[in-house]
Amino acid sequence: MIKGVVLLSGGLDSAVALWDLLAAPEEDADRVEVHALTVDYGQRQKRKELEAAQDLVDNAKVLHHHFLDISDAARILFEDAESSQVGKFLDVPAVYYTSEMNCVSHVPGLNTLLLSLATAYARTIKADFVCYGSNLGNATIHPDARTEYMEAMGSAITLGTLINNSDYELALHAPFAEAQKDAIVAYGAELLVPFGLTYSCLMGRPLHCGTCSACQQRREAFIDAELGDPTKYEEQ
Repeated sequence: MIKGVVLLSGGLDSAVALWDLLAAPEEDADRVEVHALTVDYGQRQKRKELEAAQDLVDNAKVLHHHFLDISDAARILFEDAESSQVGKFLDVPAVYYTSEMNCVSHVPGLNTLLLSLATAYARTIKADFVCYGSNLGNATIHPDARTEYMEAMGSAITLGTLINNSDYELALHAPFAEAQKDAIVAYGAELLVPFGLTYSCLMGRPLHCGTCSACQQRREAFIDAELGDPTKYEEQ
């Protein structure tokens, strides 16, 4: 038995990452004890994301799921952030996800913050790895989604948790660091991920808006993967 901490946002990528960890057969001696960590950092869409994360762990019957509320600290960290998701809560642009105008959806230092929190928790419970489902499709506007960043963070996490005279070593597992969204969706379909329970919209409304960059990327991923999209959109 090995132990892993997965950052679960409630979105597509993190859901597939979770199902991937749970896919090991019962008789496999190396099957994973999964600890899911969901973070409230004051994001615009937090209510829907947190609901989606809970629905996913309920569906997957994950025994260890923790909500980490850092929204008070995040109000200070992101107070002056010119972002559509935190800080000044600028308007969410209805642009293609690779457009430079979509940079407004970036949350400064978010991946570093989330991975640091997950690393602290993983080290405490002596987990073997931290799993993060970030994908290459986001790297155009999110510098902390680049493969080079994930490789550097992986090295930092391992170096920062090495203990003298101990065999313990914590690793970063980023299975989709070089994958596009459609490949992740296709793989998730093989794993029978309940995509209808996931949430991607940047607006945070009850239904996916269908026009923000995250909704456009989600739609395109299902089309490119030649799969039916179970998502209900306001704008069809």
